[in-house]
Amino acid sequence: MSYIKRMGALVLCASISAGILMSCGESDKQQPPADYTEEAQVTADIGEEVETNPYGKPVIKDLLPDDLDFGGLEIRILHRDDGGDLNLEIYAEDETGDIVDTAVYRRNQKLEERLNIKIRDYKVASTIHEGAPVNEVIRKTVASGSDEYDLAANHMSQGMPLALEGMYRNLMGLPYLDFDKPWWVADFMENITVYGKCYAMAGDIGLTMIQSEYLMFYNKTLHEALFSENIYDIVYGGSWTLDKLSSMAEVVYSDLNGDGTADYGDQYGYCTTPIRFVDALLSGANIHITDMDENGEPYFSVEQNPKTYEFVEKVHSLFYDNNRSLVYGDPKVDDQVEDAEVLNTFKNGRIYIVPNTIMGAAGLRDMEDDFGVIPVVKLNEEQPEYVTALHNGFSAWFIPITSSRADEAAAFSEAMCSESYNNVTEAYYEIALKEKYSRDEETQKMLDFIRSSIRFNFGWVNTGSLDNVYQQFRDLVRLNSDKVASSITKKMTACQKKLDKFLEIYSELD
Repeated sequence: MSYIKRMGALVLCASISAGILMSCGESDKQQPPADYTEEAQVTADIGEEVETNPYGKPVIKDLLPDDLDFGGLEIRILHRDDGGDLNLEIYAEDETGDIVDTAVYRRNQKLEERLNIKIRDYKVASTIHEGAPVNEVIRKTVASGSDEYDLAANHMSQGMPLALEGMYRNLMGLPYLDFDKPWWVADFMENITVYGKCYAMAGDIGLTMIQSEYLMFYNKTLHEALFSENIYDIVYGGSWTLDKLSSMAEVVYSDLNGDGTADYGDQYGYCTTPIRFVDALLSGANIHITDMDENGEPYFSVEQNPKTYEFVEKVHSLFYDNNRSLVYGDPKVDDQVEDAEVLNTFKNGRIYIVPNTIMGAAGLRDMEDDFGVIPVVKLNEEQPEYVTALHNGFSAWFIPITSSRADEAAAFSEAMCSESYNNVTEAYYEIALKEKYSRDEETQKMLDFIRSSIRFNFGWVNTGSLDNVYQQFRDLVRLNSDKVASSITKKMTACQKKLDKFLEIYSELD
């Protein structure tokens, strides 16, 4: 499955192949997953008869020539390595018995045989939050003019600014790449393409795309004890909003340790840190950083949007009013508490809802209370659909400008993305995630529902080149200054200069 089937315009009107989101004009509410076969719809969209993969799903074939042969050429991939998930995007030692490891291993074997290549990976110690180590290697390589790497997989947000430095190959016009295929995320590709130039790609080629989906975990045991309304009915009815979350969180609070003070020993409706996951809430509220004008150029729209200020007020109230939330860390200090600490508090049964990514599900497998997943809340009920963002550290893929094998790298990328789509994604999402981590059929359907609502925005994708325009909301929520409007105005003045320079540079790039 892919995240989003192809879209005709930037984020404006989506028609999700699964039938979960209706196109504009058909319905103003998202619907729960029905009994459908997404792959059959994809097949109908593409117009191809397909074979079946090992998981019983139809295979969608790419259009690479059958006789493509690169004569044993090495495809050299620079990538982050954390000793776990990041490395697994590229490489698996063997068929370990784990279904995802095995799928990655077999994918690589198939690619090497199909294209007559050898995959050679170059690891750079890093985490999903870091892109600087790979950036440093790319800059040194380009500065020396050395032809060392054909592809680089790096932190999306931190890797994107290197396009402005001329470090990457323009992907448009390269042979073999077909960004209309369902294994590429069409909305992402459209939002990073400016003046017909595109320097990054993302899709099923990397597992971190799936693992980085924002969602909310909720404690089913607490819900059933405190609320009579089915939470899935709330979600599918379009009423899962910031106000709804705040009101329910207020009900959940209990002074468990009996000391008369709201502290770390009590029960709360929501748990977070001062800055983590504000990004998820901002996207969930469908607050656009940028929109596109009639000429297809991006412009900042966030300052003029009254919903921007409504969002800051409501999220701060959720965090700090009426004991609704347990907020780890000092809001006056720009610090971060490890997600594991928040998840452990949730796992111990004292928290009703926590925001996280799908990756966090692995840490909840031994949770005693039953838990489920729901999408990130909307701003209000007038918002027509839920919007899911990704943690911006997922891997985007780049072809360094110094690579002499851009055509071969493009062919490999297309083959790897399609093969991952047909097998690795299925292994992780359908088998490893749904069967191992989710605890009931309703949760599995909700995962599909969340996945269908992923959206991107030019300002979010390029925030690293725009003076971190997106991240300003972390501080606005954290501090709740009485000068929110003036703070945004000041920030946007600096960001506008960055955007003007961005567009000037893009117009001159190859």
